[in-house]
Amino acid sequence: MCMHGLREEAEHPVDREEWPMEQDEQLGEHEKQATARMLGFRDMITAYSQMRNSLKALFSSEGVHKPKLIIALDEAHTLSMVTPNHYHPLTILCRAISLYSGGGPRVTQDAVWVVFASTALKVIGIASPQPYYNSARVFADEKLAFPSFCQLGWDQMADPLHGIAATDVAQAGHIMGYGRALWKSIQGNSVAEMIAIAIAKLCGVKKAENIPLAVLSQRFCLHVAFGHHEAVKFLESSVASNLRVRVFISEDRNSLLTTYPSESLLSCAAASLLHTMSNLDKFLQALEEKILNGMIDVGKSGELTSRLLWLIAKDLYIRRTPLLEPLVGAADGQEWNSELIDCQMISVIDYFRFVFGENFWEQAGETAKWGGKKTKAAREKAKAACEQAKAAFNNAFVNFSHWVSMNEDISVRKNGVDQLPADEWTLRHWHRTSAVQCCHGQPLVDKMIPTYFKDNDPSCRDLSRVSQIFISDKARRSPNKKDLSDIIRNHDSINCGSSRPWVAILVDLGLKESTVEFTFPERWSGRSTTEGACDGPCLRIYASAINSNTFPFLSRSEQLPLTLRNIIAYEETPPNGRQLTKTVQEQVEYGSTSMGRHMRWEAWGETQSSKAKGKKRKASV
Repeated sequence: MCMHGLREEAEHPVDREEWPMEQDEQLGEHEKQATARMLGFRDMITAYSQMRNSLKALFSSEGVHKPKLIIALDEAHTLSMVTPNHYHPLTILCRAISLYSGGGPRVTQDAVWVVFASTALKVIGIASPQPYYNSARVFADEKLAFPSFCQLGWDQMADPLHGIAATDVAQAGHIMGYGRALWKSIQGNSVAEMIAIAIAKLCGVKKAENIPLAVLSQRFCLHVAFGHHEAVKFLESSVASNLRVRVFISEDRNSLLTTYPSESLLSCAAASLLHTMSNLDKFLQALEEKILNGMIDVGKSGELTSRLLWLIAKDLYIRRTPLLEPLVGAADGQEWNSELIDCQMISVIDYFRFVFGENFWEQAGETAKWGGKKTKAAREKAKAACEQAKAAFNNAFVNFSHWVSMNEDISVRKNGVDQLPADEWTLRHWHRTSAVQCCHGQPLVDKMIPTYFKDNDPSCRDLSRVSQIFISDKARRSPNKKDLSDIIRNHDSINCGSSRPWVAILVDLGLKESTVEFTFPERWSGRSTTEGACDGPCLRIYASAINSNTFPFLSRSEQLPLTLRNIIAYEETPPNGRQLTKTVQEQVEYGSTSMGRHMRWEAWGETQSSKAKGKKRKASV
């Protein structure tokens, strides 16, 4: 939201000695001519005089510099629209403000403040058109972004970390505290009505084509390519109409940094809209169109594909049966204790069974090779490991409703005392129902999903009940299964070791052969192991290929598996002829890495040759 205030400094101050507002006859000739055609100008002056006379007690008090009356105008940018008479309604208002803002001995200073609030990014045009007021001032109209109004803060309504039990964080009264104060301000509505309001505000009223990207961006951290010709207009429109937030503006007010911050209630609204009717397939198609034209950046190792895969899987698990409402009623009948379905705890065992298939826990153990052999003894060990894994995660749950992105490693030594302990870092994500997309340079892992262990031990604090699911994304055409054993959470850049069991998943998204396997330690002592000192047992899952054999839930959507596979293909070969541009960019960055794309100067010729062969194959067909 942008705000602009006017009080004593009017856009065009006038000499009140010559024409005070109480006597229109004393207006200067130029002023009379300038306002004669402005319908409503005298009405504004008359209305102000009547208001002041009716509030004599208010205006007779001392302290002229303190605001006695504040007039707030929302969506003020609409006042700058040109009327059929070729002047702005804002011109009338500002000239009236100019007259009553004080300055002359015959005009009292009433300390009336006028606040203009607007969701539009550009500053509204306050100057009068030259035909009405021939001013020598330099007039720059709506070209620079206006600084956001930040005095309302963020998360100021959120419960403190230990103000609510970790098992109750899905309650609507808790979830609505995160993000902007708007959600608490409309608590007088029912939860269902509040979700409907959030959906309406997320969709906006201006550009329907922005809705799919707004919904997906809020939950899946879509990255807009800043160099794209549609990017600036899309971001500005999203800030003005689709609840996107501007977090930074350059000093020259030309460069913006925008994002969808973590707002759990808005994520629930976005999820509800995404899975209404056939919106999922439609929105994925819209996303793919923007990827094709280059506006959305897909990354380089399956990051976007993986975010879509894991969160949509949870969405579909929750919606296995049709839902009448986006919440589950509370046992005590209190509406604000009702739980939002997209923030509810779901069993890790059931979640993996839905993602990898009903027989995941049995078949994955059966197909595992123990000690490199697939013998009867190996199968028995695998079966035992399966039972042990199910027992270890019997009380484990996940609750993530959206992704948030990091821009540095999980653990950074230089952060010193500001570096959160691993248990608090994980618990805070649990409370906010957020999962983590790690930064590009994060070693070993790419994602973290917080887990919580619910048992009957009353002496166990929430901080000691949390653990993690770490995911490594691979999009290459060659298998990377061996990398799974290298994932440890005691690495210096992670430092999340604890006694609780945890999960390491490696997914080869670029392969075509379907595989799902897992291993779990046969014995675990809690002492130093190859997985790190004093760390809990690790369930290691390996999966490859994007199809319904690896991920059976993909059969629930016709478009989802196609979009996921296409995004992986776009990472390898950018669509619509951008491969040549990418090759040139990599060649001029020679020496920036030791990888072939930055070192092999033969790449351009190989790209041209490949392009020519493709044309020949197409012609022969």
